[in-house]
Amino acid sequence: MGKLQVAIALLPDTELANHLSAAALAAHAASHGRLRWPRLPPHLSLKQPFAIESLPEVEQAFDQLAFEVGPLSVTLGTVEVQPPSLGSPEAVVWVGVEADPALMSLEQRIERELSGAAKEAASPLVSRAYRFHVTLGFLPAASLGDSGSLPQLAGTLATFPELGLFVYDGLPRAGWQCMLYARRSLSRALSTPPIAASNR
Repeated sequence: MGKLQVAIALLPDTELANHLSAAALAAHAASHGRLRWPRLPPHLSLKQPFAIESLPEVEQAFDQLAFEVGPLSVTLGTVEVQPPSLGSPEAVVWVGVEADPALMSLEQRIERELSGAAKEAASPLVSRAYRFHVTLGFLPAASLGDSGSLPQLAGTLATFPELGLFVYDGLPRAGWQCMLYARRSLSRALSTPPIAASNR
């Protein structure tokens, strides 16, 4: 087994997941079949992959977070093509997401609470260069083609009622694997005080 890494993300409700799948299929058609779909289900990243010392420690923090946090509603932006990043041969096609205060607060909380579980220092998710988004797929060039046929998602209020824990093995070497390891329903508001594990 390679270097184990994990990531945390919000998972969409069924209606939104269907809209995102339709958008990915439309982008695939607009690119004349060149769009490569992601290996993972649609998600809004809150903590990018980072190496860990102990998976059970991360699971415990993940479960507690999901127990204390409520579903998030965010506003979607447009379908965009992001040029390849340094070291990547592919452009990314994504749906932008507005960085509202609740989303920023949740991301910062995860950053604080999981910093102790990281095997090595990980870069914060939110920086000037980063924008919240849901990935639709990957392209060999920074051009989509006929973008006029893509669904118009900008301004759509979208709900994310679940938290997902992804596990990666061997990232970023060739042959790396990834999977959705755990998913939990979000049931409480951010302002709700923590409840001791013994009372759960």
